[in-house]
Amino acid sequence: PTHCENHPDDAWKINCPVDLLSFKAPIIYLSTDQVYEGLKSFYSESDRTVPVNVYGRTKLAFERVLLRDGGDSSPLLSVDEAREDTERIPRAIEHTAAPNSVCLRSSLILGPPVPLRNGCRKGFDTFIQFISSRLESAAPTVYYTNEYRSVVHIKDVVRAILHFLSIALSNNEQRGSQVYNLGGTTRASRYDIALAVASQLKLDPA
Repeated sequence: PTHCENHPDDAWKINCPVDLLSFKAPIIYLSTDQVYEGLKSFYSESDRTVPVNVYGRTKLAFERVLLRDGGDSSPLLSVDEAREDTERIPRAIEHTAAPNSVCLRSSLILGPPVPLRNGCRKGFDTFIQFISSRLESAAPTVYYTNEYRSVVHIKDVVRAILHFLSIALSNNEQRGSQVYNLGGTTRASRYDIALAVASQLKLDPA
């Protein structure tokens, strides 16, 4: 999200890839829970969307691309949703999404280190790796206590993607694009997660 905030033009190109529609194939789109405003706990798919950052706005915009019907020329985002990104929102969209496309609004994804050199492709640690390294070096670190996420394991994310991909490829049932929240059954703050990692590694969290 921070990179998207600092580079909004890149964020719109990557997170709202309208050109993919030209392939006329179902799209399993990994969206985010950051399409919600974050003022309550345990959102449902029918709750109002009010993204508070560029990352959430770009993801929500492509959800709307996948969900819209042919001939719909209304704006992808409302004025409240778009905020300062109004001029970046795609307008001329030539194609509609293929049947059985799915938007998965993922929460914070946790799991083992990614199988790439130096962690993620650009060298950033995953959140679990970051916590582990800070604990092992006893480095003072600030963790948010007022931001709660329904964390989800990467294996569950993969299972969900494969499930909807198998439906899309089976062609047994043609249906319009769907939206699902993808998160765990409990919520945790970043501080809670850090305490859990410290307990697992048997390290002093102080």
